[in-house]
Amino acid sequence: MENTSREMKKRYFERIKDMPDRFNPDYRMRRMARRLHMEFDKVWSRLENKDATIEEWDKALDKWLKAELI
Repeated sequence: MENTSREMKKRYFERIKDMPDRFNPDYRMRRMARRLHMEFDKVWSRLENKDATIEEWDKALDKWLKAELI
């Protein structure tokens, strides 16, 4: 389990590092990004409890980061 957690953290930080520094002034877009971030956190905790797959984790991460880029 420790290796899986370390691998996920490494992948997470690599993806976040590539994100540009932006701030979206639109309230609706910020709210959507915040909601997707919370959804991603839930998937990550489910993955730690072995209730989710890595594919679900990747999909949730992609959704959240795409919303941040809009």
